[in-house]
Amino acid sequence: MIAAALGTLAAAARDERPDALVVVDFPDFNFRLARRVRRLGIPVVYYISPQIWAWRPRRLAAIREFADRVLVIFPFEEAIYRDGGVPVEFVGHPLVDLAKARTTRDRFLVEQRLS
Repeated sequence: MIAAALGTLAAAARDERPDALVVVDFPDFNFRLARRVRRLGIPVVYYISPQIWAWRPRRLAAIREFADRVLVIFPFEEAIYRDGGVPVEFVGHPLVDLAKARTTRDRFLVEQRLS
């Protein structure tokens, strides 16, 4: 099923010639799709890239091969990708504005008995 989806999407990219492919997260599938589409000369943008800083840092080399731009959601990721030679831009987390604090930091620390 996954292989069929990969083939279907790669064929659609070949036939439709989109301006770019934007992949989101899911590296096990998206790495394969991005490589195939990039070979067609279609730019690849990776949004919410793999957390290479947490595990599998070797993925940085693979991403460098197929991604024309990586859009990261955490500020510290930008330097990691840039230092790895990957065109990168920090765009922020899509949910950050939805989270609202119910109390102040100081009050929370007191209530939770934290210092």
